[in-house]
Amino acid sequence: MKNEKTIASQEEIEKAKNYLLEAKKNIQRLKNGRNVKRRFKFYVLEHKLLFSLILLIIVFSALIPVFIPKPPEPIINVQQDTVDSTINLIDANFTNPFGYPIQEKTEVNTSSELIILSSLAYSMLNQSAYTMEQYGIYEKVSQIEMITSNGTFRDYYNQTNLLPIFNQFLGSYAYIQSYYTNKGTDSSLSWQTMQTIFLHTMDSFYSEEREMIIDPLSNTSYLLDQTVFLWLISSIMLQTGDEILAGAFYIPDVIQAVLDSIYSNFYNQTLNLYYHEFDIVTNTSKNDPTAQDMTFLAISLSRIEKIEEYYFSYPGSSYNIHQRIINHYVDDDWLVHENNNTDNEVNIKNQVFFHLISDLMKLHNVASEIRNATLEFFLNEEGFVEQMGEDSVTCESCLYGLISIASEKWSEIENEREEYYSPPVQSDASFPFVIMMCIGIIVTIKILKLKKDSLLLRKKK
Repeated sequence: MKNEKTIASQEEIEKAKNYLLEAKKNIQRLKNGRNVKRRFKFYVLEHKLLFSLILLIIVFSALIPVFIPKPPEPIINVQQDTVDSTINLIDANFTNPFGYPIQEKTEVNTSSELIILSSLAYSMLNQSAYTMEQYGIYEKVSQIEMITSNGTFRDYYNQTNLLPIFNQFLGSYAYIQSYYTNKGTDSSLSWQTMQTIFLHTMDSFYSEEREMIIDPLSNTSYLLDQTVFLWLISSIMLQTGDEILAGAFYIPDVIQAVLDSIYSNFYNQTLNLYYHEFDIVTNTSKNDPTAQDMTFLAISLSRIEKIEEYYFSYPGSSYNIHQRIINHYVDDDWLVHENNNTDNEVNIKNQVFFHLISDLMKLHNVASEIRNATLEFFLNEEGFVEQMGEDSVTCESCLYGLISIASEKWSEIENEREEYYSPPVQSDASFPFVIMMCIGIIVTIKILKLKKDSLLLRKKK
């Protein structure tokens, strides 16, 4: 009886063995068969997990644009009504018969400083697509040429008088913007003239011996003059790639020299304090810096940091300085104070310059808060006012208001121009997902192969 059961068991085992061998032969026939459709179907059934994963990845890759939010379309002319009304206000009340901006409604007088600001404001508006040709923008922008003589910016009414250092360099920056705005028009400006202006300004105010910007007739040097100069010279280098300006000055060496001068003469490392001015006779630094001093220090350092081909030595960074401005000069309403966030000196100039540099540094959240505060506290039914809480609308305050509105869109354009030494990395947003997909497939195949090898090893045992 026992032998019969044993024989029956052996027969069953033999049948199972033959069945498995036959099944193996059938599988091999499917693999080697000429019917491509049948072979593919077999592979799909045999590797369900792998093909399910591949299908899932393919579907997900097709939906990548849905999952990756697109950057919002740039909304141009959101503030167009304010721009239009402000320009009309300036044209009606602050423009003389010759088209030049004037200081007061009742006085037909202008100034070189006002022309520089006007040229800068209208250049920014035009580049940001806020203004149309009917406003005569190109003529307003080109007015800056009328205040240059012998390669420097001079008083509108007395060409023998040079403008202060800050206005010289701000004028050069405005000239650059005017050049880009009017390029290709009947009012186009010359880049060669720009280089001549800068060369003469350097000759007039840069002391190679002291490695600082200083009026040769003065014993005092100011932090603001150093920083606006660095902003200008680093911007030129970023936009043109020129290391030697007008064949005379090697820009990287000049930048480092002025940075060293700021560190030595306007900064106390022990106390981590900056100073407003430096007396070269007594060799002493004095007075606390203003909001404008620190604002231009932040923007100058940010431009220098973009010149990635060169290493410039300086303690701290532009973002440290920017944060210091917020902590020390900006109050809870995002108003920029002159000396500290508890004083009563709040003017549109500081507000707009800090807004401008925040946008240029791509700190758009801060810039947005500052812009909103500017529109809330400095704009009334008549126009922009100079001081918070006052009703005095002037040509200058209105021009600053226009700069504030143009800042966000213009800063994007300016940053694109400043990419000579730091080109943006262009990449396909789906590229990382393609890499992940390939890695996933490889890992899955490896896992399945290991499982198959493990099964074969068990069968052999």
